[in-house]
Amino acid sequence: MIDIHTHLLPVIDTGTKTKGDAIQLARALSNQGITEAISTPRFHVSGTVTDTVEILDAVNKFQDTIDRAGFALKVYPGQETLVSEEIFNQILNDKVIGLNNNLKYILVYFEDDKPGFDYIDTFKKFQASGIRPVIAHPERNRSFKTSPELLGRFIDLGAVVQIQAGSLLGQFGKGIQNLATDFIKYGYAHVIASEAFRVEDSRRTVKSAVAFVNKLKIKEGVNYFEDNAQKIVDGQDIVSRDYQVIPEKRIRDYLI
Repeated sequence: MIDIHTHLLPVIDTGTKTKGDAIQLARALSNQGITEAISTPRFHVSGTVTDTVEILDAVNKFQDTIDRAGFALKVYPGQETLVSEEIFNQILNDKVIGLNNNLKYILVYFEDDKPGFDYIDTFKKFQASGIRPVIAHPERNRSFKTSPELLGRFIDLGAVVQIQAGSLLGQFGKGIQNLATDFIKYGYAHVIASEAFRVEDSRRTVKSAVAFVNKLKIKEGVNYFEDNAQKIVDGQDIVSRDYQVIPEKRIRDYLI
């Protein structure tokens, strides 16, 4: 099983603070059935831009530490980048690492108070450049809570949607759980990831979220999400689902 969104690297990321904490989290993910994980430090950490060379070096060193610790987990480099007007300059200047160090897929997120409509043109540029942005945990963004149909516009422009395991399992409250579940049921979601920051997060794993999704009996089946995680690692094309319009009356269930 693959987890495409984690914060494993110590010090240079917003997650684990020490190498010991990082190994503890990596071991916990491994114990939960994760065999491969992409470490995705934030582009900005405490106001400082994370250096791509430093990330690549840190992943290699961390992999050596895991191997010496004697458990099986393959870690790949990546980055989580804020959607902004500057993102293309950041990409052109080699400041952004794609998932598994491949710019076919880049992990992006929106600020909670920024309307997603502002970035339609940015996603058109992604599409023209052959880059497929993977939108991290849109169920936690207010723009999508009040206008879930907006996510469909980004999907039409080639975006991939990553739902957070904790959202499906109720970590952030019932409203976010309802929206995450509907994104699965109505065909908007393509991959599930943990965004694990600390050992406690490993209890809300991709494995547990997949078990939850399995109960929804969606047409594509849970293997669809696991296969897409593999495709992201391998740089292969993901086929989007045929999403349906979410009934407007459902919006009140996202704001509770």
